[in-house]
Amino acid sequence: MRFRCARQKLLEAFQVVGAVVSGRSIKQIYESVKVVSRDGELELLATDLEVAIRYVVPEVEVIEGGALTVPAARMTSILREVREEDVEVTWSDNATHVSAAGSQFKILGEDPEEFPQIPEMTEGSTFRISRDVFRSLIERTGFAAAKERTRYALNGILLLVNGSQARCVTTDGRRLALMEGEVDNPDEIEVNAIVPAKGMIQMVRSLADEDETLEFRIDENQALARTSRAVVASRLVEGAFPNWEEVIPVNSAHLVEMGREALLGALRKAKLLTNQESRSVRLRFSDGKLVIASRALEVGEARVEIDAPYDGPELEIGFNPDYIIEALNVVKTETLRFELNGPTSPGKFSDGEAFTYVVMPVSLE
Repeated sequence: MRFRCARQKLLEAFQVVGAVVSGRSIKQIYESVKVVSRDGELELLATDLEVAIRYVVPEVEVIEGGALTVPAARMTSILREVREEDVEVTWSDNATHVSAAGSQFKILGEDPEEFPQIPEMTEGSTFRISRDVFRSLIERTGFAAAKERTRYALNGILLLVNGSQARCVTTDGRRLALMEGEVDNPDEIEVNAIVPAKGMIQMVRSLADEDETLEFRIDENQALARTSRAVVASRLVEGAFPNWEEVIPVNSAHLVEMGREALLGALRKAKLLTNQESRSVRLRFSDGKLVIASRALEVGEARVEIDAPYDGPELEIGFNPDYIIEALNVVKTETLRFELNGPTSPGKFSDGEAFTYVVMPVSLE
């Protein structure tokens, strides 16, 4: 196998597929990318046995067809460090040879025949989502999925499709994010599946500039998405997702519409005087203003005041500032709605359109 390719183009491809590769595996083959060359293009394949990807690199000068496997991290580092416009890659004796003007590298690898099978997008009923809608669905929910690997169902993104409506839901037990969007679903496919957050995020990363939509399908045990350059497959998460609709407050006693930037800036300032033992801020609403305060032993304290159109009785509630900051970072509107019932009830944020976020309070004692 032998090919020449623009260094930057190959680097970008390895960065996309390398995000799938397991960093710590009992077998080196699972830390590698398989590269197959044919008909003037490359196909890069990677998997961690939960998420898999096929990614096409077009406009490559293929001198000799074939296949190779190369450790993803080492190949990416080499492509990042060399500065030449083009690189030449060859494969012989289970080693990848990378040549650029003045630099040569030999990277030991594994037999390409040992690489696991990667799913393909076969024919079947699919629905389409515009790139912007899909990005919003994942970016505004993925951050709230549980990070602990033992949480199973909570590690994923619940994908619900009914007619032309799609909803994504995540929760880690302390907060919940919901985002809604429209899909093109001519076959009236109904979906109720939990997809690993890593798989969904990888689908977003695989979108190219020319992609206006991506094609989506749910099989019995996996989700597949196809873009112009990639097919990403992700195993579905087994288990039952919590009854999320019961978590979202329906009627709230207090509603405050606030500027996103003002609230975000105030929370960031107050967070500066917190620590791991006291990761909380106090929000005190009174006539026309909001005071956000924090205090931590051996650290100090902070007090930030901003305008807030609140005209109810004084209300004080505590939150983990990170949980609100992360939500505000993905909201795109200038203002947002903040609904409250009391110091022990969850707070509800929404952008007035398609995004809803619920966060549990923390004790002020």
